[in-house]
Amino acid sequence: MIADKELAKELDSVLRGVLLALDQSAALVRDRSEADGDAYAAAVGNVFMCIYSHILDPIYSDHPEIAPPLWSMDT
Repeated sequence: MIADKELAKELDSVLRGVLLALDQSAALVRDRSEADGDAYAAAVGNVFMCIYSHILDPIYSDHPEIAPPLWSMDT
C-alpha cells in the first residue's frame, strides 16, 4: 500500500495518535454519560477496525518491522 518505509513509519505514528485520541474520547463519554458510553464506545470500535483493517494492516504487511510486537494478520 505504502512503498516508502519512512512514510509508512510517519503514518503509523500519526494513526496511533488518532487511535489514542479516539480511545480518550470514549473514556470521556463513559465518564460523563453512562447512557451514551456503550453506543459511543461501539462507534469508536468501528472506527478502530476501519483504521486497522484498511490502513494499518496493509502498511504492516508491507513493512512488518514497524508493526507493533503483538500485531498479526490472523487477528
